[in-house]
Amino acid sequence: MKSYIPDFYKDFKCTADKCPDTCCKDWEIVIDELTEARYKTVSGRLGGMLKENIVTDSDGDRIFRLTDKNECPFLDSDRLCMIQKDLGEDALCRTCFAFPKLKFDFTEFAEFALSFACPEAVRAIMQSDNYSIPEVSPVSCDNNGYSNELMNFLLAARRHTADIFMSDLPYEAKLRNALAFTEYVQELIYNEAADISLLCDVEFTLPESSHRDKEFVFDLFSSLDIMDKSFSDDIQKSRSCTVNKNDLLGQEFSKLSLYYLHRYYLNAVVSEDVISCVKSIYCAYIIISSLAAYYRAEYDFHRRVLIYEKYSREIEHSSENAEITEDAFFTLPEFSTINLLNTL
Repeated sequence: MKSYIPDFYKDFKCTADKCPDTCCKDWEIVIDELTEARYKTVSGRLGGMLKENIVTDSDGDRIFRLTDKNECPFLDSDRLCMIQKDLGEDALCRTCFAFPKLKFDFTEFAEFALSFACPEAVRAIMQSDNYSIPEVSPVSCDNNGYSNELMNFLLAARRHTADIFMSDLPYEAKLRNALAFTEYVQELIYNEAADISLLCDVEFTLPESSHRDKEFVFDLFSSLDIMDKSFSDDIQKSRSCTVNKNDLLGQEFSKLSLYYLHRYYLNAVVSEDVISCVKSIYCAYIIISSLAAYYRAEYDFHRRVLIYEKYSREIEHSSENAEITEDAFFTLPEFSTINLLNTL
């Protein structure tokens, strides 16, 4: 297997108690069997806490019972992990040990990334001078478990889409071109015409923008299950806020777009759905830019990092919210590609 590992992934270090947020709250932490077996051998006060706070959730997974503050019971007063302090990093369960590092295994190759649900990961990506989509070699093995033809087509289409976001155009022009191109790619997949040669020299006549309002995006987000009620309220309060566009913000949104392409685009080798990836980029841009304006964060990088992180925690990392948004992309006429193009 060939691995594609970016430098910022290898260089990542958790800031622990210096983090402006913590990944040790809100989420249920699933404990793998091997780790739980080890925890059962721990004695003393920590061993008692482990036995008391590991429970079974409604899905049958073994998890840590969260406190009344929705925090992990092993998050101490110094905002550090008691388990890691007492037993070492190798005693962490797989979930805690891996986060925010991501691995996408496609049998013949694997890609590695960092999740935007960690502020330090956001900072590393946004401050990287060479963040880009991996240049993956075409696949050829017979036992990959998916169509090699479709994967190679997706790799080429993803590269083309990434090039759009890395161009010198203003960000909204990039997003319009990426939406139009991905709609074309989606149609090729639907029509079983996933031929790489059809991706070359594609030209589009984009509709004239009528600047339709984007209320439908905020309406959709009002239906999502967001853990932080104040963040949900702020999203709705930011409806009428318009960010002051500048080159720096455009560069950040381009990197956010590359992150989405990196993390989600190749899933279409199974789902055959590429358009949801770029429509998710559209939604992230609308909500995050409005929040940046609402919080007056256009020139406050630290504040924007927390917006990106909170959005990822609440939207990306919720399977329920992902299901709701993807369903809307295919069922609500407001989320048709032509309508999204008309709002930019």
